[in-house]
Amino acid sequence: MDTEEIKFSQEIETGLPIIDTSHKMYIERLNNFLATCKEGIDIDQINLYLDYFQSYSIEHFESEEYLMRWKNYPAYKEHKKCHEYFCNKLETMTKEIRTSDGFSNDNIRELRQFIYEWYVDHFQKHDLKLAEYIRSLPKDQ
Repeated sequence: MDTEEIKFSQEIETGLPIIDTSHKMYIERLNNFLATCKEGIDIDQINLYLDYFQSYSIEHFESEEYLMRWKNYPAYKEHKKCHEYFCNKLETMTKEIRTSDGFSNDNIRELRQFIYEWYVDHFQKHDLKLAEYIRSLPKDQ
């Protein structure tokens, strides 16, 4: 399966500005990364995206996890494990890619596919459940 551009739509919109704004920014960067990869391997550009995905993912996940703890989200541990899996896998893939032989079309394609599929799945399954839970709470909670 080849990765297509992700469109921010109602299917992945949570209705929570703090999450949706962050997702829009991430999607924009992810789409730029996908386009860059299709144009060929530019090691400097790929490195910039790898750095961005690692740092921004941590920042975004910490913010989301704070929100889950604050709202006593019952699936917090499961959701946090998904975040940890992504960060660990991304770190492993980044290390592999940054080895002397790592900047291959196959490695970049695998990275692109992983990030794309993980985010689409995570937005649709986990973040929407979180948003549904938060919207179900009384307004003063």
